Amino acid sequence: MRVGWLFVALGGAGALGCGASDEDARVAGPASLSDEADPAQQGDDQVVSGEAMQLTPEPTLEAGRYVFRMGDIELVVDPAIGGRITRFSLAGENILTGPEVVAGGEGSLPNMYGSTFWTSPQSAWGWPPEVALDSAAQRAIVAGAVLELASDPGETTGYSVTKRFWTDAARDVVTIEYSIENQSASLPAAPWEISRVPKEGFVFFAAAAPALPQSTLPSSLVDGIAWIDIALAPSEDSKLFQDGGEGWLAYVYRDLVFIKTFDDLPANAAAPEEAEIEIFVNGKYDYVEIEQQGAYVLPPAGSATSWRVSWRLERLPAGMAARVGSAELVAWVRSRVASMR
Repeated sequence: MRVGWLFVALGGAGALGCGASDEDARVAGPASLSDEADPAQQGDDQVVSGEAMQLTPEPTLEAGRYVFRMGDIELVVDPAIGGRITRFSLAGENILTGPEVVAGGEGSLPNMYGSTFWTSPQSAWGWPPEVALDSAAQRAIVAGAVLELASDPGETTGYSVTKRFWTDAARDVVTIEYSIENQSASLPAAPWEISRVPKEGFVFFAAAAPALPQSTLPSSLVDGIAWIDIALAPSEDSKLFQDGGEGWLAYVYRDLVFIKTFDDLPANAAAPEEAEIEIFVNGKYDYVEIEQQGAYVLPPAGSATSWRVSWRLERLPAGMAARVGSAELVAWVRSRVASMR
């Protein structure tokens, strides 16, 4: 399948496409804040994937954080700690873990909450994550319904990151576009979204192949669907590495379902020693990381690769069991995925 990325020339209004098509043109989404058009003239109606998308009103700034609301859905982004998403909730129930879960940790561990973004592979920067991308304050601009955050470049990799957030109230979808910008990089990098959720429930996704040999987290592959029952994770840290098959993953927590969609990635496009989908279970603290990655690319100096992810949070339909291996659950999630695209 096509890998969703493009080159964007920094400091200019143009974009350098690779194999440009109608679909590639739509990747840009709502106009960038750096575009010459007056944001006030853009309006709230945008065209994405050939259909009208009704953007919600602009996010509000509350106690230093940007808050998006769509009915009972709330998304909170904190520019002071790496543009981290600290809340994605339905009717007040946050699917992401908070700092209290790792408050007793040492070193960088207290940062292990919410949803963040790194470049892949980890071997390029070791540990802890690059401060500029993961936890340092980011510059924020709001234009209409779009929030844009920009980081400084990482000291090790030479990449900076721009994050753009917007919501589609008609579909109850949050979209995040990440751009990895080559400031001084000499090695390729892949985009990597890391979302931390409670250590309970299960994860599933369409898989193109069995888990990779380096995986230490138990899983099963049934009829093209990978299942990870978090209750079966070992007492020490464990992780799954696997190639996805349809560009989505789902996490079920009690009666809540957190769905992510993204462009499906061929296995040979992943970063070295990494995978399109990775699930990490912390052995000591009560959190799980549900992660997905994009294509491993070296953009030319002064250019960027962009990668788009969409989120939805819903309750299971009445009468549908939250059960590992449920074909009914898979069919329902696939229907939700189709409506997100």
